[in-house]
Amino acid sequence: MKVHIIGAGIGGLSVALGLRRIGCEVIISERSCSIREVGAGISLWANAIAALGSLGVENAVRPLTLPVRLAEFRVNEGHRCISRIDLAAKEKDRSLPPTLSMIHRADLVGALAKSIPTATFRWNQTLVGVQSFEDQITAEFADESRVMSDLLIGADGIHSIVRSHVLGNCRPRYAGYTCYRGVCEAPTTLVSTGYVCEAWGRGQRFGVTSLADDQIYWWATCPSPPNETEKNPRERLKELFKNWAAPIPQLLKTTPANAILKNDILDHEPRLPWHRGRVAMVGDAAHAVTPNFGQGGCLAIEDAVVLSRLLRPLVEDLRKRGSVASSSAIEKVFGAFANERFERCRWLAKKSNQMGNLGQWSSGLSVALRNFAIGLTPPPLIWRMILRPTNFDAGQL
Repeated sequence: MKVHIIGAGIGGLSVALGLRRIGCEVIISERSCSIREVGAGISLWANAIAALGSLGVENAVRPLTLPVRLAEFRVNEGHRCISRIDLAAKEKDRSLPPTLSMIHRADLVGALAKSIPTATFRWNQTLVGVQSFEDQITAEFADESRVMSDLLIGADGIHSIVRSHVLGNCRPRYAGYTCYRGVCEAPTTLVSTGYVCEAWGRGQRFGVTSLADDQIYWWATCPSPPNETEKNPRERLKELFKNWAAPIPQLLKTTPANAILKNDILDHEPRLPWHRGRVAMVGDAAHAVTPNFGQGGCLAIEDAVVLSRLLRPLVEDLRKRGSVASSSAIEKVFGAFANERFERCRWLAKKSNQMGNLGQWSSGLSVALRNFAIGLTPPPLIWRMILRPTNFDAGQL
């Protein structure tokens, strides 16, 4: 079975790995000229690490990660810690693998791509249309080239062209705030190894975590009109967070201005279908979520395992019979994939939105009540809340 994947990000590469393991011929079309990822970190929770194991690349990825050992939640612009969890001790007591690990996005994408033959990739390919036929699907690109395949998988992100083919014109939703991200170097005296912290103020949030090789990844959010342009985001951030607790002002001073990324926070309203005929979507193309639970990339990796697992019996049957998959057989698999994944993704989208909205409160009274309530939350309950999204098994291939 020949499968054409649109997009060489985390989702597209993960799907390619899964489909190759079950015996599919895979082509990946990517609009960039090479594998590229933004200069930012990404969280890999235990559910994603397990899924990477099913894809056969855990051993390639894990050495590039840094397990989180201590997590703090702070309020009052980071000056007051109201919750601290020693993840290392919790995991040791329960004989658990690392609950959360951090990795640079470029390292993760690079490790996934290295596990796929270079001949699989087609670069500088911008999808402009999809033509469906009874026994094949044709992808059309801006350079007037075409690729025919048995299946087409859209892993082309939140602004997916494949999503438009499946669902029509549906734009992402703006969450009401913008996120700035940066990576810099800092000594362990400023940010200890294996540390993660999120600090909340009035309408702003700031997160800090360590990466491998003494790098620090940070992110900041603040209310902003959508699509707002700024000449110097670094200066705005330095002003917004100048009175926040260490190490926040120091990290902003250390990070080069050209290393700061700015993106409006977007998601898609959870909605089916995720497929149409021989075309299906995975990752952000299907179920983009806000980043407040750090599970967006993890969900895409899970998608790859689940879709490949469900396709495997069909691929094996076709190989035995030497025949081509019917449209009805493919739609049955794609429908089963959406049915298995939708509720989990919908739940995470809902909870992530709620968390983001809570963090963006700015009224003095509401912020005080919010902080008081969070401070009263028992640590075991917080631990269960952290673990709930990670308690998912995508299965084995």
